[in-house]
Amino acid sequence: MKLWDKGQKKTLGIVEKFEVGKDYIYDREIAKYDVKGTIAHIKMLNKIGILSEDETRKLVLELEHLENKFGKNPPELSIEDEDIHTYIENYLTSTLGDIGKKIHTGRSRNDQVLTAIRLYEKDKISEIFEILDKILKKFIELSKKYKDKPFIGYTHLRQAMPTTVDTWLNSFIEALEDDRKLLRFVYEFIDKNPLGSAAGYGSPIKLDRELTTKLLGFSNYIKNPIYAQNTRGKYEAFLIFTLTTLLGDIAKFSNDIIIFSSDEFEFIKLKDEITTGSSIMPHKKNPDVFELMRAKCKKLIGYLTTTMDIT
Repeated sequence: MKLWDKGQKKTLGIVEKFEVGKDYIYDREIAKYDVKGTIAHIKMLNKIGILSEDETRKLVLELEHLENKFGKNPPELSIEDEDIHTYIENYLTSTLGDIGKKIHTGRSRNDQVLTAIRLYEKDKISEIFEILDKILKKFIELSKKYKDKPFIGYTHLRQAMPTTVDTWLNSFIEALEDDRKLLRFVYEFIDKNPLGSAAGYGSPIKLDRELTTKLLGFSNYIKNPIYAQNTRGKYEAFLIFTLTTLLGDIAKFSNDIIIFSSDEFEFIKLKDEITTGSSIMPHKKNPDVFELMRAKCKKLIGYLTTTMDIT
């Protein structure tokens, strides 16, 4: 059963397929986060007297089972499932009966999906911080190792002035530190709970948004329900822009490696383990990894343009 179905005539299959699009595929990524949001919502409904202790216990038990299951293996959804939100509610209804339908009380798919996405983004940003810190640590180690090592500074790909290897490396350290600060700033925006904003005008039920904020680990919640929905695409654009600048700095480094490891420069020697060869030229050592790193950052520019168009 669809969450929006009120008993009207069945939607044409071709219409349903068009509207669902690829939601049922992409929603696998946010499955466990939708469960987390639903558990918090249920506990809140219990506190305000809508769900009994027994109903809450049964619902949470089933959802914790799903959370553990989805953490290991996200569900394979079909077009008929429509999305992960419908899948979960239908599962609870088939397992527990009508109490499964109660989980949608005071909630819209609008704030439901936004909550799951923001939880997903928070986790992914934390992973990026870990990776970025490892990269910075390695740059700092190399900078100390090659401190005051003479190097040629180039402008317009022409020899310009003498410099040092650590000066070159430190340019990326400082850039990545700025990227890290910007990412932390974006995280503060994303770290606000949209649950309870419903479809953009809140709910006539007095929901305890402070409780769901605490249960979900958000630092605060978005106060205005209209604005909560209007952050769709806006906060994501902040994030993608920041990642674009971060990968832009990585691309600059990759480009330098490509040039400085070429036969014409020979400042850097690449290990065989990180290069590929040619099917016809036995002497070739191609810096494919760095070429791909340089190229992949351009994809984010396209994602940013697309995201900015979300209204």
